[in-house]
Amino acid sequence: MKRSLKDFPWYAILFAAYPVLTLLAHNIGEVEYRVAYRAILVSILVSIFAIFISYFLFQDWKKAGILTVLSFFAFFFYGHIFRYIRGVEINGVVIGRHTYFMVVWSAVFLGIAWFILRGTWQNALIPVLSTVGIVLIIFPFYQLFSYQYGVWKNKQITPPKISVPVQQTKRLPDIYFIILDMYGRNDVLNEEFDYDDGVFLQQLKDMGFYVASCSQSNYPTTAYSLSATLNANYLQDMSDQFNPQNTNISLMWHLIQNSAVKTVLRERGYKLVAFETGYEWTEWQNADYFYALQSSKINNFEDLLLKNSFLSVFSEKDYLSNFLLTSDQRKHDLSLYVLDKLGEVPTLPGPKFVFVHLTIPHPPFVMGTNGELDVVAQHYKGNEGYYTEDEYKLGYRNQLAFLDTHLPQVLKTILEKSAQAPIIILQGDHGPRFVAKEKQLDILNAYYFPEPQPKLYASLTPVNNFRIIFNTYFDASLPLLPDRSYFNGFERPYEFTEIPNDCVSKSN
Repeated sequence: MKRSLKDFPWYAILFAAYPVLTLLAHNIGEVEYRVAYRAILVSILVSIFAIFISYFLFQDWKKAGILTVLSFFAFFFYGHIFRYIRGVEINGVVIGRHTYFMVVWSAVFLGIAWFILRGTWQNALIPVLSTVGIVLIIFPFYQLFSYQYGVWKNKQITPPKISVPVQQTKRLPDIYFIILDMYGRNDVLNEEFDYDDGVFLQQLKDMGFYVASCSQSNYPTTAYSLSATLNANYLQDMSDQFNPQNTNISLMWHLIQNSAVKTVLRERGYKLVAFETGYEWTEWQNADYFYALQSSKINNFEDLLLKNSFLSVFSEKDYLSNFLLTSDQRKHDLSLYVLDKLGEVPTLPGPKFVFVHLTIPHPPFVMGTNGELDVVAQHYKGNEGYYTEDEYKLGYRNQLAFLDTHLPQVLKTILEKSAQAPIIILQGDHGPRFVAKEKQLDILNAYYFPEPQPKLYASLTPVNNFRIIFNTYFDASLPLLPDRSYFNGFERPYEFTEIPNDCVSKSN
């Protein structure tokens, strides 16, 4: 056996990995690489196990390799073929059912296997399978490489330099930058959603927060808003690539992952603390402390892979539901996990820069008012999910109510456990939908600053967050930028229209 290992059918492993890599390549940019690691590892290990079992039965590497390839083809492509005959009728009898098709599919597979293994086809098939296996694996690798090359090209945008003196002896406060995705301003919530978060805002004020009652975001979506905030500059001033002719929205991802603020704080000895978000471009996985929700259940990527496989017979009957972590369940569990872990962060050695992108109250809506899983189901048109206006407002209010009830205790825990009074920024990156576009910029914006406290004002926007922090606590001399808000469309993502702030200042 040892002498014959040189004939080991490595091509069979390529066939086993191909379905996983193809699904990953098809969805790259929407999913993270890590969702596929377990599926690839299991597929490879199972293929190796199948090869050795087949070799044990037939004492022939050629037959073992061919049988393994056939087995993986039968397993992974069952669902793809069944999709075309589902519901087909003959003389009023539905034959497009798993009950019939799985029998036919198994019989065909066994027949082909018997035909090949009994004949003298093996020697002719081996070079064909080896070549096909290599060619197949090239395609997803090319797609993945092309995507990564595009991401690398986007790094040509260099984050701006921020001039901040180096403090040698001054004790620096922890900084918490907590984004509540899509949390709107109090007046918008009252007028458009019949929801009053006044009690929550008062709790913040009682803890010492300043609530900027007329604040707007600088841009209407997350990537734009965070790119500007974390680099303390407007996009239009950072690169001439942000022009109306450019449609590449991933340009901003590098600015979030390698921001000027992040660089300044790391150079001054800050440890980075970050959390899983579900969006690769807002996850700082290279942070000193990165917290991700751990689960042994089947993830969405694996579920999609299995739904196209022979296991679709069982998944469609919900036999696998107890082993599945749906995207809704994961978002719900992740939100609770992040809030729970936040209370532990103050005990980490400092100084720390804590970046939290909490994806609620942003849809999909999965959180009940008391933190229970309460999904407002989406409708689908093609692959696009959507809500009616009433459904949107119901789900949005539910998640607001959960945050307003549970977040104050988390903030109190941070303040109580911190050895030195921290800086806390709590804000929406943009406002809700189903409102006029100018109101989609109106956000919650609250600041907790220890002494010496800077002068704040009601219309303060996020682009000035870190300019104020660096000026007040790092002895910098950065001019505050004009507080401006811009709207843009999807077809021309960098064609910006300025939206004036017509909010009447309220007392804080």
